[in-house]
Amino acid sequence: MAKKATRDTTTARIRYGQAKALASEYLGDPEFVEREFLKGLAAGEIPWWCARFEAPQQYSGPGPGDPKFWETDPDQLCTRDGPIVIFRLRGVHIKGDFARRFDDAAAYGIELDRKALVRLKLLPPSDVAGDRSSARKKRKAPQVDRVMRALEDPELFPGGVPLDMTTKAVLKKVANYLEPETKKFGLSTPEWDSVDRALKQYRAKHSSAQSA
Repeated sequence: MAKKATRDTTTARIRYGQAKALASEYLGDPEFVEREFLKGLAAGEIPWWCARFEAPQQYSGPGPGDPKFWETDPDQLCTRDGPIVIFRLRGVHIKGDFARRFDDAAAYGIELDRKALVRLKLLPPSDVAGDRSSARKKRKAPQVDRVMRALEDPELFPGGVPLDMTTKAVLKKVANYLEPETKKFGLSTPEWDSVDRALKQYRAKHSSAQSA
C-alpha cells in the first residue's frame, strides 16, 4: 500500500536528516538530539510529513503525519528508573530522511516543522527563517564543546593533554576520536580554531585546578 502525503505549503519545513545534523551541531550532543526528536515526534510536538508512504497489504496502523507512527508497543514506550522516565522508542529504523517501522510501514522524504524544532530549543531561533549565516555562528560554540569532551577523555589523553602538544597534533587526535560520531550524525569535523579555543579553555581550567 502506498500513499502520498498532502503538502501544506504554509508551514516552514526542513528535511529530517538536515534538521538532525543542524541540531546536533547547535547543541553539541547528537545522542540527546536523536532522543529528543523521537520523543517530540511520538508526543505530537513535532509535526511531520513525508513525500511517500508505503505499507504492507492489510496494514491498519498509523499513516503519514500521525505521531503514533513513531511509537511501538505501548509497554515498551517508556520505563522508570526511580523518578526518571526513560523513553525507549524501539522498532523505528531511521536513516537520513527515511524511516521504517517494525511492521514494515515506511516513510520516505520526511520533513519536520522547523518552528516546532525552534520552540523545543532543538534549533536556534534564526533557523525559523532559514538564516544559515546566523545559525552557523551559533553552532561554533558547540564544536568547542565537542572538542572539550574529547580533551577530557582519559582514554584519549591519559594523564591529560601534554603541555608541549601542538594544536595541530591535538586536532589530529581529536578528529580521529570524533570521527565515528561525525560520520553517524553528518556533523562537521572540528577546525583548527575550534580546537585552539577548546585547548586554551582546557589548559586554563586545569591550570586553575592545580594552583588551587
